[in-house]
Amino acid sequence: MRKMPRVKVSDTLKIAFLVPLLLASCATNPQRMTGAALQGDAAALDGLLAPGAAGINVSSPVDPSQNACPGESILTPLQAASCAGHSAIVKKLLDSKADPNLATRTGKTPLFFATKYRRDDVVRLLVQGGARPDTTDGVGNTVLMVASKRGNHSLAEFMLKNGASTHIANRDGETALMLASDARIAKLLIDAGADPSQKNNRGETAMQIGARSGDAGTAGLFRELQLKLRGETEQEMAAGDLAAEKGLFDEASARYSAAISKAAGLGGAAVMDARVRVLKTVNGLPNPPALSEKAREHLVRSSYILKNSQNLDQAEKEVTAALNADPW
Repeated sequence: MRKMPRVKVSDTLKIAFLVPLLLASCATNPQRMTGAALQGDAAALDGLLAPGAAGINVSSPVDPSQNACPGESILTPLQAASCAGHSAIVKKLLDSKADPNLATRTGKTPLFFATKYRRDDVVRLLVQGGARPDTTDGVGNTVLMVASKRGNHSLAEFMLKNGASTHIANRDGETALMLASDARIAKLLIDAGADPSQKNNRGETAMQIGARSGDAGTAGLFRELQLKLRGETEQEMAAGDLAAEKGLFDEASARYSAAISKAAGLGGAAVMDARVRVLKTVNGLPNPPALSEKAREHLVRSSYILKNSQNLDQAEKEVTAALNADPW
């Protein structure tokens, strides 16, 4: 019977030691770059980043159990470095033309990773390196929204200076202003053009949300805005009343429309209250104006819709259009 060759323990240890080296030697250049980026190994990366290095934007598999970017199984070098927070590596990769907007298969960009893990220095590098400032995460939040919610004034200010929009809303219809954690952030956003009258998916304005904030400074700021808006609404209403009394119905219509538009920013029943007041005032005049042809058309359409299709939503739109044409 033929004897099997005996393997010495020392030989086994040598083989075990050589396996990782053999695997590493088989790794592609993109894999090595991603590994070096994930570990923050600048020296190893320098040797791989030849001018015009091939594969700098290629995704490579990584161990999902690693701690630098937990749960991720395939990353580009820049995604890996951004997630791990290695700012020096991020700069090297950007200088070597790594794409700052390239997303993973699940839609995660380098900016997403840097924001999620609070790598503010990396966020700045990425934006300065061409990352789109209004990139969103899985629920539609931008960096500006996250900074606003966290009370990160410095990062919010940086994003605004680099083109971040104050008007973008997330999946719930929330803007950065609605998420503001304190009065300083809220004022920064308002000064940058954020609209306190913009509504979320529940029909609430940023002004309403801010006025009931648990932060006293934030609540005070938005209550002041509400008070100011109520005053402006009342001024427009009074000007409309005066014009209507003089028979200047074109001017009255413009003033009433402006008042109703401002009332919308107050939320709640403000718009309905304004419309009811206009109807009472104008129809209480000795010679109330006749409806315009445009308003009549919308009312006829709403009547036809209700009679033939009972599409309440469309009928309501037609009535609203009639009221916009003639507030009375």
